[in-house]
Amino acid sequence: MTFGARGCVPSSGSAPLEPICQDVAVVRDPGQEPDTRSLARQGTVSHVNHLSRGSELRGECPISRICVDATFLTVDALGNLTFRRESVGLQSLQVYTTPGVTSFTKASFPGLTRIRVRAVGGGGGGAGADAAPGESVARAGGGGGGYSESIIDAAALGASETISIGLGGAGGVGNDFGDNGGDTSFGGFVLARGGAGSSTAGTSGTTVQTVPGTPGAGIGIGQITTAGGSGGPAGRLNGTDIIGGEGGDSGGGYGQGGNARAAETVGASGRGYGGAGAGGLSRGAAVNGGPGSSGAVFIELFY
Repeated sequence: MTFGARGCVPSSGSAPLEPICQDVAVVRDPGQEPDTRSLARQGTVSHVNHLSRGSELRGECPISRICVDATFLTVDALGNLTFRRESVGLQSLQVYTTPGVTSFTKASFPGLTRIRVRAVGGGGGGAGADAAPGESVARAGGGGGGYSESIIDAAALGASETISIGLGGAGGVGNDFGDNGGDTSFGGFVLARGGAGSSTAGTSGTTVQTVPGTPGAGIGIGQITTAGGSGGPAGRLNGTDIIGGEGGDSGGGYGQGGNARAAETVGASGRGYGGAGAGGLSRGAAVNGGPGSSGAVFIELFY
């Protein structure tokens, strides 16, 4: 049994029977009874109805009308019933990485059935450091941004959904704390929280001192949601042997925190999406903390 866009040619040699829209003619070989039941079992046929039962008595091929959903099926140039390429599974990925607010317009993607949204919050900045002459001080790293994701049916989406990308937190200047990373969201469906900037805990000096790390971003909103990684602690043995804290990684593995520093240099920046900045380290000079990296939204489109 075959499918034909132009219908079957009866044994009498008359003109082919043209289908109507997505109607498909079911053609049997001479002497073979057509089996439309197998078509119905595939789930793509809404109903099967013989139109010309009497044609069998005349030695012509019987014609069946098969009504299918044109969103997913079509008839190609050779007359074969086939899936539309764009109708099956994941078809496109939309990436949003610019901090600020934009929108997702459903009408821009006709035929959309569902989306998967992945969101990463901005990473927190590391605090700056400025020790007194002959002394030292180091800061902990900032907290990594959180991660959230959800699969959303297109029918549940509004005509337009707001996308907000969280800015990475700035590193602290001198003895200032690092700024918090911004939250990242998709409408009211998905929220990934920004990581906290590290504090200026710890004092300038020459004695042993430990500064605890900064907690990562908390749990957000989504079917799957993970916290951001904590920033590393800072420590001092004496006036010269000292190390700053590394930045926390983002949830979901989309960003890495800045590396810890043992030299008197600016704190390392967060990397990827949502990585936090490392804390500053000073042996008498003003040193800035590292900035966190901004968040992102990834939208997978399914048809």
